[in-house]
Amino acid sequence: MRKLQALIILIFLIILAGCSGKSDSLSIKSNINKITLMDGTSGNEKILTDQKQIESFLNLLNSIKIKESDNQETKEGYRYRVILQTNTTKYEFTSSKIGNKYINSEELISLLDKTYNKSEE
Repeated sequence: MRKLQALIILIFLIILAGCSGKSDSLSIKSNINKITLMDGTSGNEKILTDQKQIESFLNLLNSIKIKESDNQETKEGYRYRVILQTNTTKYEFTSSKIGNKYINSEELISLLDKTYNKSEE
């Protein structure tokens, strides 16, 4: 139950940070044990379950600057969809939207490109 509460607070803080209009970085430190990356153009998925790969990805993800998009009009599609999972909870976002806020981050797209393509090797 504590993990769920911590994850809910984390999601709230991420959404709140997205509302500020400033650049912020994500802060994901939960016990993630599975990451699914979905390519929005093909629908193909890559799954990370190796803990070293997960920790590396989360460290890089936490260092990326995320900026709320000036244009918050509804958009269709995404480049990548990311699902972070613990044993009991799941958190999802896309390369263009976190919570209900559209974002701009070439750094995020670059990280997702590298991680997705590396997992093909």
